[in-house]
Amino acid sequence: EDIMSRGLGVQLLAVGSLTICTMAFLGSRPSTSVLGSQRTTAFRAPAQMSARSARFAQRQQLRNAVIKRWCTVAANEEKTPAAKGAAPDSKPEANVPPPPAAKEGNYRTLMKVELPEFIPRPDLMTQFLRWAYIEVAENSKANFGIDNIDIEPIYLAPHWVERYGEDPSMKVVNGFKAQFAEAELEVVMDEEVILGYDYLGMDENGFPEKRGDSFEILGKFLEVRRVGTNPVSEKTANAIRTFGKHLNTAFDKYYAFGSIYSDDAT
Repeated sequence: EDIMSRGLGVQLLAVGSLTICTMAFLGSRPSTSVLGSQRTTAFRAPAQMSARSARFAQRQQLRNAVIKRWCTVAANEEKTPAAKGAAPDSKPEANVPPPPAAKEGNYRTLMKVELPEFIPRPDLMTQFLRWAYIEVAENSKANFGIDNIDIEPIYLAPHWVERYGEDPSMKVVNGFKAQFAEAELEVVMDEEVILGYDYLGMDENGFPEKRGDSFEILGKFLEVRRVGTNPVSEKTANAIRTFGKHLNTAFDKYYAFGSIYSDDAT
């Protein structure tokens, strides 16, 4: 398991180095709130922005406009008991939220990546959840060699949603759980609050400098957690390593193009 953890950590911590280094290069960022849905002002682009950055900016503006809708769609995509073969007269378990993320002390962090301020956390985690339903759950055998990997969404706690001006009953995706045979994993944003700023400028020495109004952003690190301490088989360990590689690729695409399913061709 130690080998499994180190392999996954090294694979994905490289993404953290990329994001941190890229922050110093970027000369602009979108203005976004802690939930990524309230503040949707124009993306501030310097005159010397590259064509690729301009395309990213356009995607960012469009994506921010629909974040709030995306945050609630995932809950409606879950299969109802009737769809799973429940008896016609059985009552669907409506409005029963999935269990929350594991409490600190009941999990081990396999990796954590610091995200740049400009990435809207709910949008990223909603795309990860949809990706997990398709690539992890539906294609579990083909991609990981394991049958029936169960996926469950993780939502922000209601007090966080209410704190930032939304209805506390609103379901804001904050990650997902994946059951790999005897191992349970969580891909989730932490609950550390950081300060964001409207844009990056250059100081008198030519170094990036945060400028404009400040605002809170909920979530500093994207984490992959292993819940519990039960031993895992070599087959499961290999599946988790493969999962780490797929997760790394998905995040790279999101960071570069604003969508997990985009690439240079799209």
